[in-house]
Amino acid sequence: AWYVYHRLQAKERSIPFMATMTREVQPQTHYQPLPPQMAAAYPQVHSMLNPHLVAASFQPVGIHQHYNEEAHDHGEDVPHEGQVHMLITGIDYACDTQSWAGPVKGHGPLDTKFAFEMMKDLAWKSGADYMTLWNEQCTSEGIIEAIREVGAKCQPDDTFIFYYTGHGDQLPDPTGHEHMDQCLCLVDANGNTDDATMTYRQQVWLRDDTLAKTITDSTDPKVKVLVLVDACHSGTICDFTEDSAWARRRQRAISISGCEDNQTSAGTGRGGMFTRALTKAVQGISADSSNAKVSSIYNLTLQHYNQDKRPGHTQNIAIHGCAVRPNEMCWPLHPKKTYSSPANAKWKGRGGMTGLHLH
Repeated sequence: AWYVYHRLQAKERSIPFMATMTREVQPQTHYQPLPPQMAAAYPQVHSMLNPHLVAASFQPVGIHQHYNEEAHDHGEDVPHEGQVHMLITGIDYACDTQSWAGPVKGHGPLDTKFAFEMMKDLAWKSGADYMTLWNEQCTSEGIIEAIREVGAKCQPDDTFIFYYTGHGDQLPDPTGHEHMDQCLCLVDANGNTDDATMTYRQQVWLRDDTLAKTITDSTDPKVKVLVLVDACHSGTICDFTEDSAWARRRQRAISISGCEDNQTSAGTGRGGMFTRALTKAVQGISADSSNAKVSSIYNLTLQHYNQDKRPGHTQNIAIHGCAVRPNEMCWPLHPKKTYSSPANAKWKGRGGMTGLHLH
């Protein structure tokens, strides 16, 4: 409640939100009541930064003290409901022949194929119905059509999952609603994400507004939504705000992303730090409970990220949501048998990782 209230207050006064946090942090402020005009908007919208890592990026330490806690994980078990329908997308830009992202004129390809295969493996072992798009298939038109196709399969109380691994960036928001739009750096039909002038991106990339609208337009309001994004500048990729379609529909939705809007997400040479930590988190609960909460997975993801974090780079793994808190949503990807994360396996050359289901 404190976070949402002060964020809006900062916006109204046109001062940096972090500055308001610096001056006004008080003990137990999570539990301050909202003013009457905000009561209707909360708890429809919630947001939490990676509590262990905020102090590394922002000062003073008081901010770290305020967020020095994992996501609330108490309460009754949340039963698993409905079916799981998932869209898994990824780009390593090996297909790009003209921009900074590809191997011909840029620094590509990325190591995202590892993370892409990890999520396919997790979806398959969890019994989820899933669809995949890779490289040249990940055009704006292709992803929008795939979201519609997967969303149409979802019935009330089913879960729709969208996963993306690839470049993320920002573009100025032409509507003025936000200063910057968070974007997925998609490709055109020829596999290119940009050009030498860096203007082609305006035509090719998928903005957060479009992603959010496509998901809400393609799913019943009673469908639960989980968005997982391993990309730079992805913190608010779903645009969960008090005046969003998410809130108007009271649709239960949560996003977990590799970093905040002003940060980059690190690769490892074998998949993004976020995806690797996430699959390790699933391994940590898979043998214990089929009713693990999203909050449990998030907290374990933070722990694994902190354990594996490399010097010189910090990313604030973020969780945002609407109409449901992380401890109120069941984690939908539960492997049917004992699960070992491919991130814990050894690479066996072209054959892949030990234990990885390649298909």
